[in-house]
Amino acid sequence: MSLAPWLRSALLPSVAGLLAIGIFIFDTFSPLQFAVAVLYVVVVLIAATRYQRRGVLIAASGCAALTVLSFLLVHGFKIAGTAPLRSIMSLAAICITTFLAFKNISTNERLRAAERQRANLARFFSPQRVDQLMEIDTPLSVTRRQPAAVLFVDMVGFTAYCSKLTPDEVIAMLRDLQALLSASVFSHSGIIDKFLGDGLMAVFGPPMPGPLDATSAARCALDILQSIDGWNERCHRAVCRW
Repeated sequence: MSLAPWLRSALLPSVAGLLAIGIFIFDTFSPLQFAVAVLYVVVVLIAATRYQRRGVLIAASGCAALTVLSFLLVHGFKIAGTAPLRSIMSLAAICITTFLAFKNISTNERLRAAERQRANLARFFSPQRVDQLMEIDTPLSVTRRQPAAVLFVDMVGFTAYCSKLTPDEVIAMLRDLQALLSASVFSHSGIIDKFLGDGLMAVFGPPMPGPLDATSAARCALDILQSIDGWNERCHRAVCRW
């Protein structure tokens, strides 16, 4: 049984704080001669699961300060024996863990950005073209000039037809229609430039034009006509013609 999000959000900082205090007490008053402060990396890792860079940096800074404070309380300013080395090892472990946490946060941010970009592209490009575009280093926003075949699709009698429907029925019909049109465009390697309410504008060629772009646009138009005929029969909408 998983904890509620609000409870988990409140529990993690408390656990990290109590753990840091426990490590500090053990590091300061324990007679054991080993780098107890290395355990502070657990606190940093807990912070990394809940917070972004700022939270991780605050946790790491606090752990480093507690490490130095513990050393000063026990040894003062004496730089002798293995105690300074243990403290340096602990500080190094905290720094390394913080660096790795930052790298992990950056990687997750890039992955989320890539997924958002892929989701946005999937609205207008076929899955195969999305994979190709994700591998291109040049952004699509760069101005370029290249040949293309453009296809416009528009529904005949849309206003009169929709006047007989409720808003929910109009939205459901448009979603079904746009899904049908999108499937035809994508199956012919086209891209959807924009939806035009009861139609769309599709482009064949960019960003990687080929010699069969105009042919693909024509085939797509014929495929749409056939698909719409079947769609009209399924919906029993004699008014919905193209």
